[in-house]
Amino acid sequence: MKNRLKAWLDRGAVATGVIPLLEGQMRRGLTVLMYHRVLPDELCPGYPLRSLVIPVSAFRAQVELLSKGYLASTLGTAVNSLSAQSERRPVAVTFDDGYRDNFEHAAPVLEEFGLRATFFAATDFVGERQLMWFDEACLLFEALGPARAQGAFPHPFRGEPASPGDWMQIWKELTPAQRDEALDAWRDARAQEGAAAPLAESKYAAMLPDHLRELHDRGHEIASHTCSHALLDQLSPADLARELQDSKARLEHWIGAEVPGFCYPNGNHNGAVRQAVLDAGYRWACTTKSGRFELGGDPFLIPRLDIAPGRVLNDQGQHDAARFRAELCRFHEHLQRTRR
Repeated sequence: MKNRLKAWLDRGAVATGVIPLLEGQMRRGLTVLMYHRVLPDELCPGYPLRSLVIPVSAFRAQVELLSKGYLASTLGTAVNSLSAQSERRPVAVTFDDGYRDNFEHAAPVLEEFGLRATFFAATDFVGERQLMWFDEACLLFEALGPARAQGAFPHPFRGEPASPGDWMQIWKELTPAQRDEALDAWRDARAQEGAAAPLAESKYAAMLPDHLRELHDRGHEIASHTCSHALLDQLSPADLARELQDSKARLEHWIGAEVPGFCYPNGNHNGAVRQAVLDAGYRWACTTKSGRFELGGDPFLIPRLDIAPGRVLNDQGQHDAARFRAELCRFHEHLQRTRR
């Protein structure tokens, strides 16, 4: 019901001219869109972390909209060409992590409409086929079931065992050692049950280094998302430097070009992390904080809009133009500010 009310509100704001007015203000800065995965429509309902996946059909509709009314470019190009006032609404499309569906589904749709995106790749995921810790946790949760997972590593929620998404939010707050302990508990629980079959990893497949090189050659931008997707404010100075420097060097080797851009995993950063990113030779970096990047802003704190399905799709998981436009111009953020 809440989403339905928001959808009605968004359509009303389009009809009354409120959203077109806010869209006009987008010319004052750069709006950066954050995606993770684009999957075939039939695979999205069963995906465990639903906030990270957009159906191909909805993504195509979103890209078509961007191609008609916005000035879309890679993030590095947009940052370098930013002015105080643009004739069109500057936007940049970004993808985090390096999933293979970015190459197989997202990039072809972007190119169909003449757009290019920025892909932030975690090099251990792409180069070593090491699953993201949260993807392995989802696979283990699926294999064990809620009750056995809870028995192996008790969850902090009341009532019924929590969903994978709830688990991941809590595990993000753990230290790397605590998170490893939690994963080991689930791995051991699965091994004790005599599970010999490997976990089905295909739905979490990463791109290959050759895919990154091809994307670069086709005009897309490749940027760093660390080696292991570590939460950087939890690391020692030595581990922090390794995550930043090694990922940059490896990406540059793969694509044969400089990698000036970076993205903080989960948005985690502080002053020391920001300085380490600068020292590693990057020229700009993205957060996950919502907002619009304007001329004179800190290039190492570029905000982005999370294009999560619950914010931009209708109740049937389909593209909703009014909701997507409302998200781009930050209509609901504007409403919250006016109510204060």
